[in-house]
Amino acid sequence: MASTRSSLTRELRNAGITRAAIDAVWPEWWSAEAEQSLSAKAELRYTIARRLGISPTSLFEGQPKFIWRDNAKFKNLGDTTVEEQAILTSFGTSVARAAIQATPAEDAGRYMASAIRGALIESGRLVDLPGLLQVCWDIGIPVIKTNLLPLRRKLMQAMSVEFNGRYAILIGRNTRHPAWAAFVVAHELGHIFMGHVTSGSALLEIGDPLLNQEPDAEEMQADQYALDVLTGSPVFAVTADVEGYSSAQVVEAASRMSLELKVDPGVIALCLAHATDRWAQTMNALKILPDQYLRDDVGVGINWLASQRFDWDNLSDERAVFLRTVMGSSSAR
Repeated sequence: MASTRSSLTRELRNAGITRAAIDAVWPEWWSAEAEQSLSAKAELRYTIARRLGISPTSLFEGQPKFIWRDNAKFKNLGDTTVEEQAILTSFGTSVARAAIQATPAEDAGRYMASAIRGALIESGRLVDLPGLLQVCWDIGIPVIKTNLLPLRRKLMQAMSVEFNGRYAILIGRNTRHPAWAAFVVAHELGHIFMGHVTSGSALLEIGDPLLNQEPDAEEMQADQYALDVLTGSPVFAVTADVEGYSSAQVVEAASRMSLELKVDPGVIALCLAHATDRWAQTMNALKILPDQYLRDDVGVGINWLASQRFDWDNLSDERAVFLRTVMGSSSAR
């Protein structure tokens, strides 16, 4: 007879979950002794179900059912399947709800882009990633980088989730460029404050919002909100006055404009790339611009801040272990 671990792993693998994700969400307390206990085997299924966003009943019936897909919106779907969408939505919602539970409640309200930008500029800083993260935490919106995803294909760029009147933002993509992450966080705030993430729902960005060539109405609104936060204008545009330019010229122009406009130079460079579709020069420029290319993935800093701002005592030991596992080593105490 197959062990509980092998049989349940097989069911989850058949549903599309990677072995790495299954191993990561498997509870630490499982043991040979637990294998002999009916109550332990039942608790195992409830634990796995909570962590992956699966109906607990379905795990007892042998066919995992992901429970939150129907409450989600999907942007830039690409070639994702319905099954992949269901897995990502349910897993992300489970992670986000744990993050919200661990975050001290604040009255987030609805913030206009100008209010967020104005507060940061008044404090004497550009609107950059560290500033945006600080704002999010101050108004009770946790932002974390998911270093664990349940699918082999790394499909999720970002995700916003609502739970009991609270919100969370998950970043899925690995990047060393703070300006890219700043745009994505501001874009997700746009979805939240423009009312796109409704009660009990999630909004999942599959493709990169910066590269979306055919945005729908909500994506355009979120883009405009992000630009308004980051630059002070919802239609901020950067154009080149020469047909060809080098990365060094991008660095010089972005640095100069940053001082004049109080806009992060990395954001200026990204806006230029978006307008001209010359991404190679921009990516090289971001490696030269100060503070626009990090040794570590941006997620290290995002999750370090999250680990400091979470009230871990609000979570059970089991949910705290799960959240730390998803966030990776940068969340260690």
